[in-house]
Amino acid sequence: MGRVLDFIEDYRCVSIVGICKNAGKTTVLNKLISECEAAGISTALCSVGRDGERNDVITNKEKPGIFVEAGTMFATTTGLLKYCGAATEHLLSMGIGTPIGEVVVLRARERGFVQISGPSTNARLPALIDFFRSRGAEKVLIDGAVSRKASVSPSVAGCSILCAGADYDPDISKVVADTAHIAVLLCTPGLRDRKTAEAIICTGRRDIALIDEEDNAAVYDKAGVLTKAVRIQEEHWEKAVFAYIPGAVTDRVCGAVLRNRNTRALLSLVTDDASKMMISRDANALLLSRGVRFQTLEPIKLACICVNPHCTTGYPDFNKKRFLCEMRAAIENGAAVNNGDAVGTPVLDVVTNS
Repeated sequence: MGRVLDFIEDYRCVSIVGICKNAGKTTVLNKLISECEAAGISTALCSVGRDGERNDVITNKEKPGIFVEAGTMFATTTGLLKYCGAATEHLLSMGIGTPIGEVVVLRARERGFVQISGPSTNARLPALIDFFRSRGAEKVLIDGAVSRKASVSPSVAGCSILCAGADYDPDISKVVADTAHIAVLLCTPGLRDRKTAEAIICTGRRDIALIDEEDNAAVYDKAGVLTKAVRIQEEHWEKAVFAYIPGAVTDRVCGAVLRNRNTRALLSLVTDDASKMMISRDANALLLSRGVRFQTLEPIKLACICVNPHCTTGYPDFNKKRFLCEMRAAIENGAAVNNGDAVGTPVLDVVTNS
């Protein structure tokens, strides 16, 4: 299968997210650090949580540390400085407080293990990424927090890597099916109709906006009260061909959409980006059967999916070959049915390079 670096070479900022704890994110991060070093590419690291500890702070299970070469920049917090095994140079104090101290940026003076952290919100990450780039980082690698997809937002990262591990569930079929569903959501296609996108943007993107075939708009507040209508019929939901949803797209939101819409005509639900897509497999299947599709104002690039067959919860490890083969088949088959943009997403095991 080759290097992980081959799948992200066109992107300067990469977010690594997992479907559960111990999904293999740190292993992928270390693999990328090593491959970038071998290719002569300077890297910078940060996390929207905490990574690099030798024992998980929640489960106390042993996990891989993060090993960096001299010259690598990384964000951490003042409370984690004592765990850095390499001599460092202080570059920046960000003035951002966390439960484990202020966020600071360091440069490793020598090879060694480090612990990384960083801003926990999307709003603060771009400033950190810009600083890394201003100091010469060619690749910025972000460790995304477990069960949070905010760091995959296009406002933060150019592309993302999704990690799936056996710790998610002892049933390999459930891990495969749920990972394929998440991948399909992350690959939600961008809205190609620029006139419609402009009509949505003109509403302010704070409330639900319904757009008809002629780009007329009706805007509802979060309580479902019509606040603005521009040349659109009273049967707004029946006439709409696009519906912009601010915030997270959840099962509850989608249920409300179906209750308001009796027709089976095609409707595209539009959100800012796929990090807001949080619907279940069952809800997605129901929406597809009712003619509802999803689009985003800013699409996400899913570079690859990495699988980790090792289980730390006491259940047997997954069969490596079966896990890899079934995941590849699920991505191809499920994506073809639900969202063609996910077809062809590479699936690999970084430990075996397969």
